[in-house]
Amino acid sequence: MPLSVQTRREKQKAELRSELVDAAHKLVQEEGYEGLTIRKLAKRVGYAPMSVYSYFADKQDILFALAEDAFETLAKRIEDHPADDPIEALQVVMTEYAAFGLGNPNEYRTIFMTEKVKPPEGKSFAD
Repeated sequence: MPLSVQTRREKQKAELRSELVDAAHKLVQEEGYEGLTIRKLAKRVGYAPMSVYSYFADKQDILFALAEDAFETLAKRIEDHPADDPIEALQVVMTEYAAFGLGNPNEYRTIFMTEKVKPPEGKSFAD
C-alpha cells in the first residue's frame, strides 16, 4: 500500500478519534458521567456503536482520553501565567483548576471525582 494512502487513513482515523473525544466532552458537559454511553456517543457522531470500539476499548478508555485533554488544557492555561514566585505559581495552579471546575462542572466531576478514570495498563497521564 502506498505511503500516501496509509498516511491518509491514519489522518482520517486520528480525525474521527478527535471527533469522538469532542463529542464525549459535550455529552459529559450536558449529561454528566452517567450520560456518556458508547451508544449515545456513536449516535452523536453518526456512526454505529461498534465503530467506537475501533478507537476506544471501552468507556474507561474514553474517560482517560477526556482526562488527557483536560490536563493538556489546564497545563496550557497554567503556562500562560508564568510565575517566578512559588506561592504565586501555586495560586495560578489553584485558580486555573477552580476556573476549569466552575466552567465545566460535569466534566470536572467526571475527571477528578470518579474512580473510573484510571490510565490503561502501561500508560500514565504523564505519557
